[in-house]
Amino acid sequence: MAPSGYQIANYAIIAGCFAFGANALSNPIAESARFGLPPGDDPKTAGKDVTRAPSNKEAVKSLVYLKGIRESSYATILLALQ
Repeated sequence: MAPSGYQIANYAIIAGCFAFGANALSNPIAESARFGLPPGDDPKTAGKDVTRAPSNKEAVKSLVYLKGIRESSYATILLALQ
């Protein structure tokens, strides 16, 4: 029996959720720009010696990691409900 249009659409959504989650977990800095988060660079310290200045890149990465886990969870739940 051939899959219906709804099944194909559901599996495409699941694949998309997994892809977004994997991209967020593997490349958080690039994903943060797509998600609308700042890249983590402070414009006040641009061009200055920032060896002692704290960076918020780790905070941005953790938010994007949470986004990746969320997207992967959506895909897992949708797959379980098939």
